[in-house]
Amino acid sequence: MRYGVINPQTDKVEHATAAARSLLTVEGIRFMYTGFVPNLMGFTALGVIIVAMVGVGVAEGAGLVDALIRKLVAVSPRWALCYILVLVGWRNCSVQSRSHQRLRGCRTAAPRPSRPATYRVPRIRGSQRA
Repeated sequence: MRYGVINPQTDKVEHATAAARSLLTVEGIRFMYTGFVPNLMGFTALGVIIVAMVGVGVAEGAGLVDALIRKLVAVSPRWALCYILVLVGWRNCSVQSRSHQRLRGCRTAAPRPSRPATYRVPRIRGSQRA
C-alpha cells in the first residue's frame, strides 16, 4: 500500500510503502501480545475512560445514582420537571439488568424467562398424590 508522508525536516510529501502483516501467524500473535501494553499506554485517554467507568459502576452499585436522581427530581423547578422525568425514565428503562427493571417498575421491555417454561398439571381439589 502506498501513501504520502510529510517529512518533518523538509516539510515535503514523500511516498512510502507499507506491507500488511498477518496477525494469524505465530509472528503476528507475538506482535499483538508484545505491542499490547505500549499501544494502550500510548492512548492516554483510555486510562481516564476506564477510571470513569469503574467510578460510575461503583456509584451505581452503591445506590448513589438513584439517590442523585431522586434529589434532582425533588429540587427541580416545575417547568423543567417534564424534561427531567423523560431523561430519568429513559435512563431507568435503558438499564440492561432485568432485576433493576423489576425493582424500578419499568415495563417497556418484555420479561425474559429465566428458565424454559414447563407445563404444570393443575391440581384437582380433594386429590392426593400417592
